[in-house]
Amino acid sequence: MKSADIRNGEYLEKAKETTVEDFFEKRMQNKIKKVQGANWEILFESNAYTYYGYPVIALFREGTFLEEFYKVDRATLESKFPSYKKFDGIEMKKICKDALGEIRKTNASTLSHSFECSASLVEVKVILVNGIILYRYEDGTTKSEKYLIRFDKLNLKKESIVRVDR
Repeated sequence: MKSADIRNGEYLEKAKETTVEDFFEKRMQNKIKKVQGANWEILFESNAYTYYGYPVIALFREGTFLEEFYKVDRATLESKFPSYKKFDGIEMKKICKDALGEIRKTNASTLSHSFECSASLVEVKVILVNGIILYRYEDGTTKSEKYLIRFDKLNLKKESIVRVDR
């Protein structure tokens, strides 16, 4: 199916129903890409459902296509994950990197560093992000520090950041 057709409200009856948690996990897989598509996108919204899928470019064909796509109950999605339209894996990694970057500045003696982040949706008003800073020193040694970052799931503001290993 062409993703443009689904964006126009066609083929909606072919969508497989999923949970908010499944929607969240798929959207957290999103990464910055050089090509259009190749990320979990919201394709269409009705009063009842939010439709989403993973459009890919097909060789020798114009546009992006989906082999299958999904729907999630919109009212449940809006109540459990109110920032669903703007918060995905790309945004999660950005705000995680910003939060951990404040801590990294205090350890400037390292040769280089990198960040790893993963998020989970909590039933209360919070998105929890597990963040790791991996430091590489000039002598070849490495050290990692793990942090738990709490974000308000409505406005995505950082509530707290706690180191979880010492």
